[in-house]
Amino acid sequence: MQNALCELGANNLVTPPVPSPTIQNIVATIHMGALHPRFHEVLESFPFADYNSTRFAAAIIKLRSPAATCSVFVSGKAVITGAKTEITARHAATRLVVLLRRLGLGVSYNDFRIRNIVTAVYCPFYLDLRSLYTRLGGSARYNPTIFPGLAYKCFVPNRVSVLFFASGKCVISGCKTRSQSAEVWENVYRDHVVHCQSTTRFSKNCRQEVDWRKIATLVTQRLSDTNVSECMRAISEADDRLHATIELAAKNIHI
Repeated sequence: MQNALCELGANNLVTPPVPSPTIQNIVATIHMGALHPRFHEVLESFPFADYNSTRFAAAIIKLRSPAATCSVFVSGKAVITGAKTEITARHAATRLVVLLRRLGLGVSYNDFRIRNIVTAVYCPFYLDLRSLYTRLGGSARYNPTIFPGLAYKCFVPNRVSVLFFASGKCVISGCKTRSQSAEVWENVYRDHVVHCQSTTRFSKNCRQEVDWRKIATLVTQRLSDTNVSECMRAISEADDRLHATIELAAKNIHI
């Protein structure tokens, strides 16, 4: 009887579902036809436009509704970023064309394409990045001294990359559609991520608050009064030398 109940319970166990990715950013492009070479002069009357040729070769237009940023080039190509859904990106492109037409620029709505969808996933556990790096092989890059995350490039589909962090957060970029991002994540999750869970607990907020007053009290108790006075004297002398160096440098450059 007991064995039958155990088998029944084992059959009724439900495996945890794969966490679904959430869209963080969508990058889309649109071709509006060749613009006038001095189109930036027309955009000067637009309050949400910014153009600086020495810094960037495109005029940056920020839309409020829908919330998106558009980079407009002289060639007529525009790049829309910051949208959260495909419909919002298309709406932002339509609104950009309408605004430019109102400013007197003869533009048209052509060839709208979604180039990149960036999604984020939060795993219900922490990740062991070293074992994950060993499991993924040569297609992964991990150097914690330079970057805390592990970068992995998928071969199928091409140009899709996944960033893994020890906290369990994963970022997927390079996909063209929402379904493609979900498919890539499901394959990576079932083949690699599930098998690289970490037993070490990482703090969600790495910058923990430090009670400096308590530390200073403990240090003062450990040191004698003479040592404390010598430390304070050394700090004041270093402060005086710093001010003297700043004044000398100011005199040399005639400030």
